[in-house]
Amino acid sequence: MYKQTFSVAIMSDHDASDVSAAPQEPPSLSLAQTMLFSRLLSVLKRDIVLVQPGNVPTGAEQAPLVLPPSIIEFIADAIGVSSSAVPRFWARLKDDIWDLPEQTLSKQEEGLFREHGWKRGITSLVLYPPSHYCTNSNCGRHKHLTNASMRQIVVYTAGRGVTPAWEVQLYCRDCNTTYYPNFSVHRGMRTYYAGIPQYIQIGGHQYAERKLAGSWISLMLVAHVSATNCLRVYDMALSGQEELDFSTGGWQFGSLLTTDHVWDAFVILTLLDYHERRATCLQVPHTGDQKDRFTAAMAARNVEVILGGQDVVDHCCDKCHLLVPTTRSN
Repeated sequence: MYKQTFSVAIMSDHDASDVSAAPQEPPSLSLAQTMLFSRLLSVLKRDIVLVQPGNVPTGAEQAPLVLPPSIIEFIADAIGVSSSAVPRFWARLKDDIWDLPEQTLSKQEEGLFREHGWKRGITSLVLYPPSHYCTNSNCGRHKHLTNASMRQIVVYTAGRGVTPAWEVQLYCRDCNTTYYPNFSVHRGMRTYYAGIPQYIQIGGHQYAERKLAGSWISLMLVAHVSATNCLRVYDMALSGQEELDFSTGGWQFGSLLTTDHVWDAFVILTLLDYHERRATCLQVPHTGDQKDRFTAAMAARNVEVILGGQDVVDHCCDKCHLLVPTTRSN
């Protein structure tokens, strides 16, 4: 039986002259290694771009020439080759990898990140702002934002359980705007991006997948499930936390889900859905306590329902609306 291989490295004359001097790296990867190499790097595209020098041209259609050292070491351990061979394989395959759509990793591939990536600060999930450019209409900057900072977060998902991840923040020096995965912050005001993101920030270092947050809302509205029982169901059935040890990657945040997280997911997703239907953007203060941040936005929505009725109800009757007479002073 023949072993199927894919050649990804060509030896130079200089390399050939040193054959007897040092052990030689196999000039090819097996088909399985090639596929794994491509899939793992395809989910790290934005991480690769983030650390490139400012004078290096990068973009959606152009793969960088060089991989970061930490990613080289991770890939070497994950596919079972030496770290010196990874740059050669990348030089041959980078353009094809850059054209790949976003990959959904298998449980085994996620395990490689847990085993070889976490200790190097590499995770399969990294949350970025939607753009690498400043979108402030009053700012004249048109260059790629290179001032970035990262922090550890925990993401609650429906299909992958609780997973450690990184949050990337980009900063524009020209207009002093900071861009987060869900919103931008300028002069103390938080402006959420148009639409509803796949992952919604529900705490200082916690995010929830949109699908999961939507399931909590459905359980509350349809089955009258409390926030406490929503988190209990998640912890018991979906979190998968018994399989994870965040401390192996140096994560300072555990996987504990609280009722505050569930309620914040309810409020934020509901407000984002409302503004998406109105083609507007949610704005709230960035300073202050989380419990007070959305109070004014909720009050404004309640006033609109009181004065104009619910937009999802196209009629008015005694069952849908309860009229309460009030006494108004002149």
